[in-house]
Amino acid sequence: MAVSFTLNKPWYCSLSYSADGGHTFTPCKNVSGDILNKSTGTKTIYWDNFADGAFYGSFLFKVETEFFDLVFVEGGTFQMGSNSVRSVTVGDQRGSNHYDEDDDGYPGHDIILGDFYIGSTEVTQVQWKAIMGNNPSKFKGDKLPVENVSWHNVQEFITKLNLLTGKVYRLPTEAEWEYAARGGNKS
Repeated sequence: MAVSFTLNKPWYCSLSYSADGGHTFTPCKNVSGDILNKSTGTKTIYWDNFADGAFYGSFLFKVETEFFDLVFVEGGTFQMGSNSVRSVTVGDQRGSNHYDEDDDGYPGHDIILGDFYIGSTEVTQVQWKAIMGNNPSKFKGDKLPVENVSWHNVQEFITKLNLLTGKVYRLPTEAEWEYAARGGNKS
């Protein structure tokens, strides 16, 4: 079955169908065509309704576009790590107060960051599937974060995303992630 529609935003989309007059919608899983075409205008998606178990009836369709919502983080300085003394278990040959030099968080140190953008959420499963064509997550849900992926899987995702969008995305550094999680220069 072919479904044609017009988009005014240049990005990929997800397609859902309803066989009960629009009361409930189910994601179309077996789709091909313009789902990754990031241009605006008319798109055509081919849906294998039989593979999705939708054999008969009239269907309503819902098209949702998915964007990466990036948040601007103003640069600044923050203290990363900790200078606090940790207590160790009784019997430790080093005594009860000990700095662990192997701990990356010791000693606390100042970090200076420039401005950057970071995703407002983790990469969702619908975003991952649109770029990679699969969903490796154990806990399924289009709006849930993708999980069960390796660092190498993520690098492949970023490479494909950059090719599709013509932009340069990357993982945040540990310092960027911590600074953003703390609220940036508002903390």
